[in-house]
Amino acid sequence: RNLPTMRSSTPTPAKSMVAAIHSLKSRHDLLGPENASYGHPQLFTARSWIEPVVPSLANKDPVVEQVPDFPYTVVGRKKVGDSIEVFLTREEENFVVREGQILESDYTVTHIGATSMTVVYTRLNHAHEIQLGDME
Repeated sequence: RNLPTMRSSTPTPAKSMVAAIHSLKSRHDLLGPENASYGHPQLFTARSWIEPVVPSLANKDPVVEQVPDFPYTVVGRKKVGDSIEVFLTREEENFVVREGQILESDYTVTHIGATSMTVVYTRLNHAHEIQLGDME
C-alpha cells in the first residue's frame, strides 16, 4: 500500500513573509491638532471642494407689517342724543361703537360723521375711512 506521506508544515525561508510592526502613534499625530479631541468628530464628515453658502443677514429686507383691511361690516347706525352709534359685525360677533371707543384693542374710532366714520389701526397708526351711506 502506498500511503500519502506527510510533509512538515514548517515554511521554508524563501516563502515566509515578514510583517513590520510599527510603534503606536497618538491621535494628535495621526489626525492633527484640530481633530485630536473627541469633541470635534471630523473623521467621517463630508468633504467637498465647493464652499458652503451661508445666507447673509445683512442683505435681507426688513419685514414690513402690512395694514390689514378693515375686518368689520357696517350693519347700521343710530343717533343717540348728540352722538351716533355704529353697529358692526365680524363673523358671528356684533359690536356697537361710539366716537373715541377702542374696538378689540386693534382699532380706535376717532370720528363718526353723518355719512362716514374714521377708524385708526393702532399698531401702525393708519386711518381707515369707512363709508356709512344713508342708513337710518
